[in-house]
Amino acid sequence: MPPDGSKSGTPPFLATRHRLLWASYSGLQARVSGLLARGWDATPRAWRRVLMLAASELVWERFEKPYGAVNEWVEIAREHLGKPASSLVNGALRRLCREAEAAPIPPEDLLPTALTEAWKGSGRPVGGLVMALSHPYRAFWHEFTREPAQGLPGEPWDWEGGRCLRLEPGCSPQRVLAERAASGFFQNIAAARIAHAVFRRLEGRPILDLCAAPGGKSLQIARLAALEGQPLEVTASDANPRRFKLLESSPLVSRLPGLRVASPAAIKDQRFPCVLLDVPCGNSGVLAKSPEAVRHAWKAGDTFREVQESLLAEGAARLTGPGGLLFYGTCSLFPVENGDRARAFALERHFEIEHEEQHWPDAEGQHGAYLAILRAR
Repeated sequence: MPPDGSKSGTPPFLATRHRLLWASYSGLQARVSGLLARGWDATPRAWRRVLMLAASELVWERFEKPYGAVNEWVEIAREHLGKPASSLVNGALRRLCREAEAAPIPPEDLLPTALTEAWKGSGRPVGGLVMALSHPYRAFWHEFTREPAQGLPGEPWDWEGGRCLRLEPGCSPQRVLAERAASGFFQNIAAARIAHAVFRRLEGRPILDLCAAPGGKSLQIARLAALEGQPLEVTASDANPRRFKLLESSPLVSRLPGLRVASPAAIKDQRFPCVLLDVPCGNSGVLAKSPEAVRHAWKAGDTFREVQESLLAEGAARLTGPGGLLFYGTCSLFPVENGDRARAFALERHFEIEHEEQHWPDAEGQHGAYLAILRAR
């Protein structure tokens, strides 16, 4: 049984797992490691997990009476792991409390500097970043009809392209997919808004989604066209063989008119009036869903530079027809992966940036995403 006393699969367990992942990949691990006399590696993994969860709670929740929380975690450690573990947890957490009393630990100080700088650069208070990243993940379900699904635990959610259903925390996306695989798909609101912005600029022209897997943006673009009764040809492809197989085997591809899957070999000699390139990135905008991605944030978004530049230069630039539109997207918050990358490419390859938009994570469950619209000269 998990340390919070819940059963696997319930919302409390999912929240606990999320916090453990986030704490483990943030700077908190280094801070906690310094509290262990025996060292991090010599401490049993289960003990470390309880300690990380407890330390995360103390730092993020800012209790008025932190030692009461310490006592609760000591009891949890004693009950599930034994007296030696509870002694270690007790000593480490009390030392953490003493250090925090002498010099409070702002949660943002445990985040990668580049991440907080990117956030502050938008004019937002950094406390909002902590709230957005520590908020439990909420999945958004989009039906192929105009109205959200009935009978699912959640609430209708409006966005500029339509309506969807925001599921309750802890509701299993796998279960929903198993029950309703042919009636809709999951997509975060930020990604849906990007797809909507792309759709509005197409004006009926065919589009190639060059990094389409698992297919969310292609599906959303085709869905919007179908809802408006607008004929539209959407070609979905992916250069990654494993991801292309996922795309090719999706039962949703045949669900929408005009949506087709094409292999990289099938499109290599074609030119498209519109190309969508949603590149692999450090996922700094989706840390609430994938907290382990924070490891890339310590590198300030430079992990995927080569693959992004290659996809732009060898893929998008070659496949975008004269005067065509290139939609460059990421789920990143870092300028180096977003505007800086788009402007460098535009200068080198004679494209012109016509529009940029950045979406930021929030406590309502929206992820971060970026879109640049470039026109080939």
